[in-house]
Amino acid sequence: MTITSQEHSGTRVHATFCRDSIDLPPMGDIAGSLTAIIMGNTEADLVYRHVIADEEFSLDTREIRRELDGLPITNPEVLRYVAGELRNWLQESHRRVT
Repeated sequence: MTITSQEHSGTRVHATFCRDSIDLPPMGDIAGSLTAIIMGNTEADLVYRHVIADEEFSLDTREIRRELDGLPITNPEVLRYVAGELRNWLQESHRRVT
């Protein structure tokens, strides 16, 4: 894991996990965790990338805000949609890899 941070620029956390390691606990509810982070940090920009094999899911709150055209990113329908998209992608990706 690496963590880099620059004042006025943000913090980057990069972690790589070996999925078949016996030491890796279950990932938990990633979609729920990201939803909570977005709700609790409405002004922060969050970029999340999840890679499984050759497939990638990317979530960027800056892009989401642009698409919403003034609708708050904390709108329950928006958060449900984002969480649902991530959950669906994770299920499909895990199904293809295993």
